Amino acid sequence: MGRIGVNIRANNEQQVEATTDAVLIELKKAIKTKDIVTAKKLLYWLNTWSADYLLNEQSFNYQSLIAYKRGMVVKADFGFNVGSEQGGLHYALVIEKNNAKSNRTVTVIPLGSLPDNKTENDIDKKYEVFLGYSLFSEEISNIQEKIRKKETKKKLFQENGQPIVSIEKELKSLNKKIIDYKKGTVAILSQICSLSKIRIHAPKNSGDELFTFRLDSKNLKKIDNKLAEIYIDQENLEKHLTKVED
Repeated sequence: MGRIGVNIRANNEQQVEATTDAVLIELKKAIKTKDIVTAKKLLYWLNTWSADYLLNEQSFNYQSLIAYKRGMVVKADFGFNVGSEQGGLHYALVIEKNNAKSNRTVTVIPLGSLPDNKTENDIDKKYEVFLGYSLFSEEISNIQEKIRKKETKKKLFQENGQPIVSIEKELKSLNKKIIDYKKGTVAILSQICSLSKIRIHAPKNSGDELFTFRLDSKNLKKIDNKLAEIYIDQENLEKHLTKVED
C-alpha cells in the first residue's frame, strides 16, 4: 500500500503551522472512517496525548515516581494502537531487572484478562503465559474493605436523606475492579515494550493501588523461559557459549 498523507514541510514556524493544519484535516478524515466506538477511543487518546503527555513531557518530574522493580505490575495508558496491539488503559508487568528512577522508561509486558468463556488451555501458548486466577489477592481484599466502608457511608447517607448517586457510582467502579482482578491473568510476551513512565497511572507512590504486589518467582521464571524461547536463538547461543568457554 502506497503512502497517503501530507507532504511534511516544517523548516520554519509558518511551515509548521500550515503543515499542522493540513495534517489535522487528514486526521479528521481518517477518524470519520471509523465506527463510533473506535473513533471515541482514538479521540480520547489524542486528547490525553496532547493535553497530558505532550504539554507536560519536559516539566514532568520522573524522580518523584517510585522505583519500578522487576515483578511489579503497573496500570498504564498504552494509547491507541493499530491491529492487535494492546491499547488504552491496561495492566503491565515490569520485567526489567534494574530500572533506575532517573530512567524515563521501563520495560514491561502487557497483561490481559482471560475471557469468561475461555480457559488457560485456550491461550496462545507460543506467545502468552498464563499467570493464574485472582492473582491480585491483596488488592481484592483492599477493595473489599473499601466497599464495606462505602456501603456503611451509603446507609448513613440514606438515613439522613442525603444523595447517594456519587457513592453508588464509586461502588459500581470498585465492584467492577474486583471482577477484573478475579479473572485469569495472561502475560502477552509478543508485545513486550519500553513504556514512558509518564504514561503510568498507578502506582506512582507507596500509597497507590498495586504498590505492594510482586509476581512470584515461579511465574517470573516461566516468563523468562518463554522470552528466551521467543526471542533468543538458543542453538546459536549455545554454539557461541561453547566457543567462548573453549
